[in-house]
Amino acid sequence: MLERVTEPVRMTVDTTRKCNLKCGYCHSSSGAFYNGPELTGSDLRNIFEGAEKSKTFDITLTGGEPMLWNGLEETMSASKDLDFPSVQLITNATLINEKRVKVLKAGNLKRILVSLDGLADIHDVNRGKGSFDKTIDGIQALREVVDNVTVISVVDKTNFDKWQELTSRLIKMGVKQHHLCPVCFAGRAMGQYNGLSEDQFKDIR
Repeated sequence: MLERVTEPVRMTVDTTRKCNLKCGYCHSSSGAFYNGPELTGSDLRNIFEGAEKSKTFDITLTGGEPMLWNGLEETMSASKDLDFPSVQLITNATLINEKRVKVLKAGNLKRILVSLDGLADIHDVNRGKGSFDKTIDGIQALREVVDNVTVISVVDKTNFDKWQELTSRLIKMGVKQHHLCPVCFAGRAMGQYNGLSEDQFKDIR
């Protein structure tokens, strides 16, 4: 048991708020037209150095969509120098192609987490028509980078009773973990909150 922790145990790094999707419950209100400030690859090198010195257990790179972030290639290169912390990345996997797979392979990723909310009838409503098929293809390609892919499903009132269908599909694909994440009352979701009731949360648990 950890007691009196004085150094960070885990870091989550929002690399950018640029994203090719516009999910109604996005906690960071990311979108395609974001042009505000974002971190650079050099910033991540400094963060990695600090994480190494402080013996941070793991660093999660997220967004927005990291595949649209200009610092990704430099960050993957810098991750090769890490000894203690493990690095994981969250993506919607719709933009995975041969070039991006090559960039990710050059890094030192221990796990990749992919956002997928259900089968096509659920996921495409949340994230855009055709996005389910693109994400499934992306998952298959990402398993070439590291065979430790976790799927994260945002669970709300529209899909709380259907996630098992997706789990069965993922097992057949060789996906090792399926995480269920209640929609957060933050960002875009604050305008139209579709969160779980207490009873629905209990049913899922």
